[in-house]
Amino acid sequence: VFHRFLDVNDSRERNIVINVNGSPVKPWNPFYPEKSEQVLAPNKQKVVVELFDGSEEEAQMKAWILPHRRDMEKDEEKEYARISNKAQGFYVYREGRLIQDGGWMDVFGAPEPHTSLLRIEFDFGHELDEAFRIDVKKSRILFHPDLEDGLRKLLQPVFREAGQRYRRQSRAQANEDGTVDHSSANKNIAASTNTAKPQVTGTDINNQTAEITNNRGQKIRIKAPIQNYVNQDSIYVEAVTNITSGHLWEPAYRSSGSIEHVPGVLLNKHHDFYQKIYQRAAANGYAVEGMDLLLYAFAMAEQNNTDPELEPVFEDIREEISANLRKLLRHMPDPEPAELTEDDEE
Repeated sequence: VFHRFLDVNDSRERNIVINVNGSPVKPWNPFYPEKSEQVLAPNKQKVVVELFDGSEEEAQMKAWILPHRRDMEKDEEKEYARISNKAQGFYVYREGRLIQDGGWMDVFGAPEPHTSLLRIEFDFGHELDEAFRIDVKKSRILFHPDLEDGLRKLLQPVFREAGQRYRRQSRAQANEDGTVDHSSANKNIAASTNTAKPQVTGTDINNQTAEITNNRGQKIRIKAPIQNYVNQDSIYVEAVTNITSGHLWEPAYRSSGSIEHVPGVLLNKHHDFYQKIYQRAAANGYAVEGMDLLLYAFAMAEQNNTDPELEPVFEDIREEISANLRKLLRHMPDPEPAELTEDDEE
């Protein structure tokens, strides 16, 4: 309840000491920030709540995905992470004191194993007591149905990503055992100089923005991953594990050095399509180049016709395609290890 106050390294609250039978109580941070990843974008961390008198107050929110049990030592998991079904969900703080420890509070359904890695840090001050229907003991909170809907929409991508991360151990093994070769597509793209794509006129790696010229005009500044010092052999198409949006693919601007970036596409190794289609295709000797080129073409068409106004539209299209693919593949099982092992027999 008082871990922020007990933690001398947490500057958000004043420090206190609590002793039980002469021994000081040690703080436990439920988000294990040393090993967890905060996945909610900065522009989504402020929750504006309108009060009954028409004024507005802000709550603060972060979304933490904890490491999988298999990525931790047993003692480490027990002491710092404490992964369990009941530990997932909202951790609500009023004036720095924890008043809700876990549970989805009707924002999402009942806790399930595949979302056990996700914990939401939600902070508010006394100004929002009435809006959140805080009881006299300051120990219980209820969200208004409108706020539930807003939080559900805001957190849906990270909720989905947490489920993907939970399954990633078996999938990571599959990725190791059944490596998918994207080199053919990269060579083909490098040789096809007349492909319609945006021209990169500048990049800002600190702000992750690119300045491009495309069908919409010149010197258009857009938000996109900017990556330096990538392998030249995978500069146009590369499968990665750090796409947190849940999308199957994501445009990026990449360079083997720190200048002369080129547009490329990143593929999400944790998406069902990559796991269930790419992996099987590669393991059974089928070329994946066609799928690589298709997704690269999608990414180039998007980037060659986007601007700040259209960026969210294209992002919504990527989201809808990725979601539909997940639904279509829902009942297809992940490939078994035997399916990803080449058979040496004639």
